[in-house]
Order: sequence, then C-alpha cells, then structure tokens
Amino acid sequence: MTTLFVQFEDDEELKIVSVFGNQQDADVYPNQGVVADNDPRYMAFINPPPVIVTNPLDKLKAFLLANPDVAAILE
Repeated sequence: MTTLFVQFEDDEELKIVSVFGNQQDADVYPNQGVVADNDPRYMAFINPPPVIVTNPLDKLKAFLLANPDVAAILE
C-alpha cells in the first residue's frame, strides 16, 4: 500500500482534486492530506465517472420541441 499526498476540494476532505509527489506548502495548496492508494476518494479521483457528451444538435432539437414559441420565432 502506497501513501499519497493529496489536496482536497475543501476542509471536509470528501473529494480529492490534486495528487503530489510530496507534501506541499500549505499556504499555496490548502486542504492537504495523506491517503492510501486504495482510499475510495483516491480511487474516485483516478477513475472518474464517464462524461456523457450530448450532441449539441440533438440538444437544440429537444429544446425547440419543448419550446415551440422559440421555434416559431426562428422560422
């Protein structure tokens, strides 16, 4: 098991936003901590959920269907 130096999003230490090779200056990088490489927060950091990309054209079509008044203006 490896120990990792991390920076959390805030002082609640729920989400890791950075990983360092060693401890950093706390004034420059606040909310630092140390976690194991099997810590669930670290696992979520290195394996984020996939980003679902919506086709912009499909998004526009759905918007125009939901807002016929806007669609009428554009005709």
